[in-house]
Amino acid sequence: MVKLVEEFKKVQKEIEASIEAQIVQDLITAITTADKDGDFDVDDKEIAQLILRLDTMEGFELNEKLFREKWKKTDKSLSSILEIVQNLMDANVPEEENIFNIRAEHLLPRELRGL
Repeated sequence: MVKLVEEFKKVQKEIEASIEAQIVQDLITAITTADKDGDFDVDDKEIAQLILRLDTMEGFELNEKLFREKWKKTDKSLSSILEIVQNLMDANVPEEENIFNIRAEHLLPRELRGL
């Protein structure tokens, strides 16, 4: 029985890793499509639309205030916005500085949550 539980937890971690990878891919897609005029810069209007899109996406919570602060310190290029996503993948970032907090468990079926 213990072995089954350990195996189940291993599979659950693999599922969560796969979900996290999908979340990152969805973020990248949302960011790259935010540049509506194709100039490789994300202006005020485009960033507002991007934030709305990010707020409706499942699997993570967006700290809008931190996101906007970081964005204002960039050159507003598409690549600088993508660099902000690296915050998500850096385990050394303190929780209060996280712009994106992955909530992959919300995407798991209920019977797999919290095991």
